[in-house]
Amino acid sequence: MKRYPNRPFLAAALVFAVIVSGCTELRGRNDSENGTPASSVSVEEQVNQAVNEIGGQAGSAAGRISEEVNQAVEGIGSAVAEQAGQVAKDAANQAAAGLADSLDQAAASRTVSADRQAVAGGTLALDNPVGNIEVRSGSGDSILVQAEVKVYGLKQESQQKILDEAAVRIEQKGKRFNVHAVSRDGRDIWKWARSKYGNDNLSISYTVMVPPSIARFDLTADVGNLDVSGVSGRFQLSSDVGIVRLSGAGIDGASSLSTDTGSISVEVAALADDASLTATADVGAIHASFDPGIAFTLKTDAELGSVTGAKKGTEKINGGGPKVTLVSSVGAIDIQH
Repeated sequence: MKRYPNRPFLAAALVFAVIVSGCTELRGRNDSENGTPASSVSVEEQVNQAVNEIGGQAGSAAGRISEEVNQAVEGIGSAVAEQAGQVAKDAANQAAAGLADSLDQAAASRTVSADRQAVAGGTLALDNPVGNIEVRSGSGDSILVQAEVKVYGLKQESQQKILDEAAVRIEQKGKRFNVHAVSRDGRDIWKWARSKYGNDNLSISYTVMVPPSIARFDLTADVGNLDVSGVSGRFQLSSDVGIVRLSGAGIDGASSLSTDTGSISVEVAALADDASLTATADVGAIHASFDPGIAFTLKTDAELGSVTGAKKGTEKINGGGPKVTLVSSVGAIDIQH
């Protein structure tokens, strides 16, 4: 990770840092009208919208980002602001001021697709520099991928040429299925656009349908959200800047969810005896829920934030079992079981 291309999405990291940490007692920013904490869902929606606007709009995004940064920082307690918000505020305002120049062309988009028959015990692997990744359970025995490619910051003719060149490929190596965005000659589309036009201002958002035979998920986004639902297996989900969400999941083997800046939401439907789960957020809240009756041993660590729904430290739930570890440096941890 840490491969941010030279694009205005750098500003998204700064917006995330302020919004997710801009809260009273690290639980959620106070609503300006009624003084009540905003829900984690509303914060996620605001962050997701902000990231989309950075990738898809021009000058208007700059003013909005600057305004939201200021509003978010105003809601941070002074101690937290010094540690998690003040530097981000200054840097974000500076980055936002240059967005109008960087995004002076409207985005053009195109959707491409690919499919490939899966094998039992297969792994889905996808590493995306900029854009969201959504994974859902599908029928049949094939992996189906749709990728929305967006290009901006170039003349319309050049944007269209990049879109015409873009394709998505599923490469199989043994039981591992690697999803790539490529040019017609098979080169990485980001590198191809940079070498051809001196500009790799792209975002690619993936929707992937997987059959039950896929048993492992290795998904990475530098700037973007990860949303995985209704599947079972071993999970390695990581985003530098973005929300990580795993819902309706059956967890087998050692699994981890992580984000440098963003929230984590995990809903566990089943937890195998030999499984483990670790969720780590540097700046962001963690919400974890477990179906009733699931036995596990929980360890929580919130350096700057509260823990609700369980004891801070180690606790055996329903007699104890597989290890679940939830760690947030700046942000609250909420558990339901």
